[in-house]
Amino acid sequence: MFDPETETLISPQEACRLFPGRAGNGISRCTIWRWMLAGRRGVKLDSILAGGRYTSKESIARFLREINASSVPREDQRVDRPRESQAVDALLDAEKL
Repeated sequence: MFDPETETLISPQEACRLFPGRAGNGISRCTIWRWMLAGRRGVKLDSILAGGRYTSKESIARFLREINASSVPREDQRVDRPRESQAVDALLDAEKL
């Protein structure tokens, strides 16, 4: 939960520079906006509207923890592949022979 009284507000542009990006100069500002408005993997980057939209370093840390925790399925979350995929694999294997 975003707490503007204890967290340091940063603009989306400042947040971009916290990530290395491909060229080493940060990620796109659009990416930060997308994370704030739509989210990633069902997790939104906390932000606040105060004369513009702001986030915080603490919010980014929470966001990264949550999306990375959800990216590795636990043993009890893993499911078997659908039967259709298994059937397709069987057909492909049969054609290789």
